[in-house]
Amino acid sequence: MDKALFILLCVFIPFENTMLASIGGIFTAPMGIILIPLLGLKILLQYQTLSKTEFHAVKLLFAFFAYSFVLLSLFYAHYDKAFLIDRGMRFFVMVIPLIIVFLTVIKIDEKRLYQGVALIAAIVIFSFVANLVARGFINGTSPIHYNSAHAPHRMRGFTLEASTFGFQFVLAGLLLAAVYRINLLLLSVFMIACITLITSKGTLVSFLITVVMTFAVFSRINLLHKVIGIAVLAISGSIVVSTIIGPSIVNDLENYTSIATRSTAIMTSVFSLIHRPLGAGLFGFLPAMYEYGVDALNFVDRLFPRLLNFKEFASYLVVGETKSVSTKSFFFDWVIFGGLFFLYFYIKYVGRLFRFFIKNRMPYDFAILLFLVLCTSFFMSIEARYIAPFALGFLFVRYRIVDNKNSSSVKEKANELRSGHAIAPSL
Repeated sequence: MDKALFILLCVFIPFENTMLASIGGIFTAPMGIILIPLLGLKILLQYQTLSKTEFHAVKLLFAFFAYSFVLLSLFYAHYDKAFLIDRGMRFFVMVIPLIIVFLTVIKIDEKRLYQGVALIAAIVIFSFVANLVARGFINGTSPIHYNSAHAPHRMRGFTLEASTFGFQFVLAGLLLAAVYRINLLLLSVFMIACITLITSKGTLVSFLITVVMTFAVFSRINLLHKVIGIAVLAISGSIVVSTIIGPSIVNDLENYTSIATRSTAIMTSVFSLIHRPLGAGLFGFLPAMYEYGVDALNFVDRLFPRLLNFKEFASYLVVGETKSVSTKSFFFDWVIFGGLFFLYFYIKYVGRLFRFFIKNRMPYDFAILLFLVLCTSFFMSIEARYIAPFALGFLFVRYRIVDNKNSSSVKEKANELRSGHAIAPSL
């Protein structure tokens, strides 16, 4: 039963923008939401199987929920408290499916997990091909697409738009490479070509940085050759970026709002951290956007006078506005939510994973984590992206496997040493 549910979850994960969105918006848009109640119930019934670390993480989330109520009672007196509670509860509920997916993945055995990765990758690749041969179907509304494509000339697979599809496509490719140990440099050539067709600027830049950093950290060649290799990769990446997405960036600056919106939203989280270093809590997120967004907009406008189009971001600053109001980034959303508390735990645990992957020479896992961090820091929110907690769970499983092997090896050596000391006196 557990294995069948997991396989079904893997089938559903690539579908992020289904007709289920008509029920509850972005919260119910992923097809995987169908399984979340059942998976959540299974976890509750088997909570004794959670490790101490996992159980503490769940308790920490609920402690943060209580902390948010404390902040609500102390601040935001001039806001409608019922409105803030309603929105804060929505933010909290949005997190629960991600946690359930993560906890589900880390309970799966390695063999079944790898089968799930292969299944997800196959569906994502199929969606890429479908975008090439049946663009009309992919761009239109259907049971697997709640709305028509915002930009019909760009690929979106079974997701909302090009940026979300690019994120999903690369993550699926990196997971598949980790399972089958596909050469990362050869994979990079294929990925860059595919991302170019998908036309996701953020995905391309994040992937190129991932490739360069992975090469820099794990290449066994001498320092001089490594520096030359990094320089060649960096120059090649710069040429690719300037050639492929340079005109697109210029066009965005002149005619669209995404660069202005994302940069100003990120600065809003910085201003929020300065004014509320301990976080705004779940119920203070919107007030922080309304209040510190004005400061951020003025700051960015002074840096780039009359260059950026702030029309979209300005609409977020109207008190009571809720549609699309966010930093467009998991990381910076949570900087507003949790402040220094979030930064401490994020740096602690993500840093621990990076150090472990480097120490144990796990380049695939390093690349997956780095790509996740880059995308979710600068242009990707993950509320409907179940592939993100799936990938994090995948990394956790592999971390645990290698850590257990290392622990077993240390114990065996210790036993050998004790045996040697026991034999020595008899000799």
